[in-house]
Amino acid sequence: MFQTHYYQPMWTLVGAGVKPMATSGRPTSDVLPKGVKHYPNYLQEFDPERNMVTLDDGQKVETF
Repeated sequence: MFQTHYYQPMWTLVGAGVKPMATSGRPTSDVLPKGVKHYPNYLQEFDPERNMVTLDDGQKVETF
């Protein structure tokens, strides 16, 4: 899940036949800035009072 990031603006060029679809995707880990932790999960709950989210696997992630 979420292993490939697709650059959507390129899809216009894919639709026009200028670029192949395979060039519109990259590994998600390659496009994230350094120091960013990627959680490849769905969001289950958002708690703005505690600055926290709960992911679909039950993991709770606090933000700053």
